[in-house]
Amino acid sequence: LELNKWVHLTAWYDSTTATARLYFSEGTGLPPTVADSHTYPGIPPFGVDYFDHNDLLLGKLQPLFGEDYYYSGYLDELRFWSRALSLDEITDAVYRVYAPFSVQLNSIGLVGYWPMNAVKCTEELCGLVIALQQWIFISGIVETRFTSSLVLYASPRATPTIVADCRSEQNAGQDADCLCAEFQADYCWDPIAQSIAECSTCPGCEFVRCYGPFSSARCLEVRIPGTLAQMSLAEKYPLEIQPCGDENPFQKFTKTAAGFGRLQVSASPLFCIATVTEGPFRGSAPIVEACIFQNGNTAPIPSQAWAIDPSGLKARNELTGMCLTASSLLSGSTPYMVDCISVDLFNPDALVQSFLFDWANGRNGIVVDGSFLTSNTKCNGVSLCE
Repeated sequence: LELNKWVHLTAWYDSTTATARLYFSEGTGLPPTVADSHTYPGIPPFGVDYFDHNDLLLGKLQPLFGEDYYYSGYLDELRFWSRALSLDEITDAVYRVYAPFSVQLNSIGLVGYWPMNAVKCTEELCGLVIALQQWIFISGIVETRFTSSLVLYASPRATPTIVADCRSEQNAGQDADCLCAEFQADYCWDPIAQSIAECSTCPGCEFVRCYGPFSSARCLEVRIPGTLAQMSLAEKYPLEIQPCGDENPFQKFTKTAAGFGRLQVSASPLFCIATVTEGPFRGSAPIVEACIFQNGNTAPIPSQAWAIDPSGLKARNELTGMCLTASSLLSGSTPYMVDCISVDLFNPDALVQSFLFDWANGRNGIVVDGSFLTSNTKCNGVSLCE
């Protein structure tokens, strides 16, 4: 197989003969080629079984002992069949897609189908995925600079007590679990409809600036073995997700300049958040390194330049064009860079174009699109599998 080139792979197994084959096709129009074949010894038939520890994992091998292994790349048009296809059927499947109708798919033995196309990004489907690359920037402005904790929007929500939604600043002022950002969004909160609205159509409505309530906010933190005073300009330091702490100096960052500017460690402003300078960028982990000044110019180099989106709550890097994204809410988990996912807040029917899987560099990746497993009641066309 060649890098950076799409191929179609078919893992085929016939239980009546206990024979397994791997077919591949480069999309030339010819039938797929058998890459390998093996017949298992013993008396067939042998069904397909899985170990409880691994179950059926996509893009990941999880050994009982040793490190996990991840697939680095993309998947598209993923299908599971309940029978061994003929070579003609495999050839036909290479060059076609299927309409996601359960009765028709089941009738041909297609019991699992992920087309991985653009989707309507409902809260149920994409809410957590999008929230993992949204950050609330809180603290105080000083002229053109601000020092802030970067609070993850996907942080666990508090059970509503006083207010159910913090996007109204009047509500937010009544609940300590609400967090208010430095910059207001370009859309408003309609107190009558209790929903967001376009400000031009909502006279007197407040710009949205607050979010939550959150029960246990998660923040971006520099992982340093020691104290801030022990940081060395010759070293690079990883970032991680940790519970937020008001007085934690490892969680405070200063943003300089409007548009693209540096995100400096506030207590050690000679250090900046940066991305890798050479691709592949997708899946790479951002780091904290010595800030670089070009010929005395105050403008940051592209790998250290970040733009803050007050409406989409994105932290976008200039060099990669990608967004800072948390891999999970677990303490110590590593954030990474991945394509920014943008949604139209006022058009829920607008399709979101994005890839479904990307395990580059061992990251668990982004999931956008519904699972359509026709024989599994826990999966359907509009939500992820439970």
